[in-house]
Amino acid sequence: MYLDLLKLCEKFAFRVYRYAGKRSNAGQSNLLKLAYDLYHGIVTYQDAFICVHQLLLYYSPNKKFNEETNARADWYGWYGLKYLLYEYELHLASGKPVLMDWVYLQKKDKQDSIEHILPQTPTKSYWQSRWTGEEIEEATHDIGNLVMTFDNSIYSNNGFDKKRGSAGENGCYAGSSLFSERELATYGEWTYSEFENRRQKISTWIVSRWHVDDIDAALTVVDDETED
Repeated sequence: MYLDLLKLCEKFAFRVYRYAGKRSNAGQSNLLKLAYDLYHGIVTYQDAFICVHQLLLYYSPNKKFNEETNARADWYGWYGLKYLLYEYELHLASGKPVLMDWVYLQKKDKQDSIEHILPQTPTKSYWQSRWTGEEIEEATHDIGNLVMTFDNSIYSNNGFDKKRGSAGENGCYAGSSLFSERELATYGEWTYSEFENRRQKISTWIVSRWHVDDIDAALTVVDDETED
């Protein structure tokens, strides 16, 4: 139950503070009282789990969380992007070692560690022949077009064929030590269709990864954050 509570607290922090963008004091009064009561044996871990669960749904209802996942447009400008992409890397690793350390990723500049598959300046003929202006505007900063990387500069604005490369080759997705980049190498092309496919795949994973069940139990919330 202790581990379950820790996992739920991670979901609370991600959904409430990073995803919903609530201020850092949101839920503070309830959480501090709960921590005190748990430490002194006034409530059980099960009681604490239910309370955190209810508080999470108060600040981040499932319906709103799911809608935001589908509606968010500028993922690149969102400050939780690195954490999300790192968690996706762990998901693809399925328990195998991830060769990029989280602390390392945190310290790296976003422009060096986050790769736009469709580049921000898609001037090469590969992109111009496959993408419309409207599609480029929609997809560029979307989660379906972003992947974490060790060195974004090696890809520049090259076409996907060159970015994908071949297994054993350096400086390409297929030869990368990261699971996320090697997954990209399974795509034969990178058009709007592939972008949509990957976006849906990641969106479905997000909803599943940070899902909590809806519950009906009532909770008295001291709302520390003034809602807009």
